[in-house]
Amino acid sequence: MDRQAEDDRMTGQVLDGTLAGAVLPDAVVRALAQQLNAGELRQIQPDDVNARSANAWLRGAGIFVKLYARPEHAAAERAVAAALGGLLDGGELPGAGQYAVFAWQDLVPPPWTTETAARAASLLNTVHATDPPAGLRRREASEDVFGALLERFAREAPDVHAEHQANLTGTTTRDVVRAAARVETPDVLLHGDFSLRNIGVRRDGGYALFDFERACTGFAEFDLERIWDRELASIDGGRTEFVDALDVRPDEALLNYARLVCALTTVMGARRTRDENFEREGRARLEALC
Repeated sequence: MDRQAEDDRMTGQVLDGTLAGAVLPDAVVRALAQQLNAGELRQIQPDDVNARSANAWLRGAGIFVKLYARPEHAAAERAVAAALGGLLDGGELPGAGQYAVFAWQDLVPPPWTTETAARAASLLNTVHATDPPAGLRRREASEDVFGALLERFAREAPDVHAEHQANLTGTTTRDVVRAAARVETPDVLLHGDFSLRNIGVRRDGGYALFDFERACTGFAEFDLERIWDRELASIDGGRTEFVDALDVRPDEALLNYARLVCALTTVMGARRTRDENFEREGRARLEALC
């Protein structure tokens, strides 16, 4: 997940971008239900702190409605969902923001097993084989891009930057960035926040991938940046099963670059949301990579 291109501007919408699980005003819920001719809508509140979102989720008869804090996230997810065949409706509720409507699915979190690792890879194969919709932002690896990220990291997490500055600006890190920049590989459609947290198991045993609001384009290894060091590292044999199920074996240089970028953006994201657990995760990745 690359959040380095995001800023903190909001657009006067009802959602302010915080991860507080804000309760929507009843008037907004009623207006959205009326616009969708959906009868009654009920807002869903996450029951897990790790499932918090800046967006609002609502459920109606057979539908799931997502009201976005950021219009660019709405545009990305609607475009990808349309390409993959999962979008029912989408638009803007005046004064509230952009929304998308999907068919409701009863999903439960997947077990952290080697079978799940392989199934996750199969889902990712489908995404990467899909032609990217027009208008998605592009991620890339270059010394200029990484340099800009480091400058932002120094501003947003100055203490962590000072702690790791020697390594982040040293020969090893420069070699990682330069090696990735030299690799020529085609861009693919990226999920943008790929992890087991965005995969669910249906009642029929099938696996479903959701939450495409950070979809973009770039090299495939960007989609491994989070799952590689979190879930797959925690599953005995998870990385092996995952790689074996991928259509294209990951390039080591690109994977190392993606993991390094993810470590930095994880710390920055944690600072913005004041999530101490998330920051510890990012710090641990930095220490392991640097």
